[in-house]
Order: sequence, then C-alpha cells, then structure tokens
Amino acid sequence: MLYGVAFGTILKAMNPEKRTKFLIWAGVPIGFVFLIPSFFITDFFKYEMAFKVLDKVNPGIILNQIGVVFIVLAFAGVIYTYTKKISFYYAFLGRKLCSYMLHI
Repeated sequence: MLYGVAFGTILKAMNPEKRTKFLIWAGVPIGFVFLIPSFFITDFFKYEMAFKVLDKVNPGIILNQIGVVFIVLAFAGVIYTYTKKISFYYAFLGRKLCSYMLHI
C-alpha cells in the first residue's frame, strides 16, 4: 500500500496529459522490470529454502503484483486516451461503486 501511495503522489504532481503519456509509455516496461525477476524470486523462496514461505509473504509475489499493476495502468491509460469523451462517467461510476463497496 505504501508503494501505491508514493507512486500516486508522484503521479498527482504531474500534468494530467503528461501523466497519461507516462503511464502508457513507461507502464509496460516498468511492469516487466518487476515481473521478470518476480518469477525467479518466487521459485527461490518456494523450493530452495528449508522452510516453505506462504505465497502471501513471498517477495516474488509482491513484485509480481506491482508489475501487474503497472501493466494494467498502462492499458487503462490507452483506454482513457480513446474514450476521453465519456471520462465524466468514469469518475461518477467510480464514486458510486466505491461507496457501494464500502457499505458491503
């Protein structure tokens, strides 16, 4: 969660147009920088250690999740670029969905 807060702060400081371009062009490469070592680290902690590390605390799984988030953000930036005309509905539905999820 702290990585997300730090990255969100960096994104918030950017100009909105630069932010979208940054997410599109840097999201996939940064995502793969996290994803590729995550597979080796996950396997190391699963098979080479004398004790079994649960998947939830495996450092490789954490890197994998960060990499997937960067790739998903890049694709979200691409989708946003082509659907700017209906971007008002994103925020509206996002607020409604978030308040609904908080009440469950």
